[in-house]
Amino acid sequence: MPAPPAQPLTEPVLAVQEELPLLPAPIDRTIERLAVSVNKTELTGVAPVFAPAARVPLAGMFFALPALETTSLLTSAATTFTDLSRRFYGLNTFLLEGVLRTLVGEPRAEGATRLDPTAFGRIMGIDRAPEVKTIRRQHHDLVDTGKIPELMSLIAFTRFEALKTSDTECLAVLYFDGPTRAYEGKKKIAKIHSTRMKMAVPATE
Repeated sequence: MPAPPAQPLTEPVLAVQEELPLLPAPIDRTIERLAVSVNKTELTGVAPVFAPAARVPLAGMFFALPALETTSLLTSAATTFTDLSRRFYGLNTFLLEGVLRTLVGEPRAEGATRLDPTAFGRIMGIDRAPEVKTIRRQHHDLVDTGKIPELMSLIAFTRFEALKTSDTECLAVLYFDGPTRAYEGKKKIAKIHSTRMKMAVPATE
């Protein structure tokens, strides 16, 4: 039998992909920062903007987002705090910064000084993470509203409703522990028994 005719050779078509920057520069948010500082806007938080990148330090923190969503912290906070003042870091960004900073082992505000503000801000979609003074100021702003107990109650009820079944009588017991911390400032505050020092000392609880 005669051999079948040879098929013409074709070169494979290669998909051309745009080369991603290894580590892109932060998105410039100068205009928003300036607008907030000179009182030219009623901005209560900038929207996150994420730049394409081939490598993002701390990107593993994104795995915490589904768990954070199940706590209903962000949705409950948005329902509770509806009259916050003008600010660059919005409520979601502020709460997310605290959660992620705690997950990397820096639960206190001072821990922000031990993290790269640009790298930490990049995973939140902002040019840089807030400084310690900003974190403390926004902490005080939330506390001064007097709505923290309302937030905690709303989170608890939301979780209970999500998990409640027809045969559930007692879903859970929520226990709050009040550890004491020795106070070394100059103000006169009440004394609390310290189990570590075995005596009553000026402390916060």
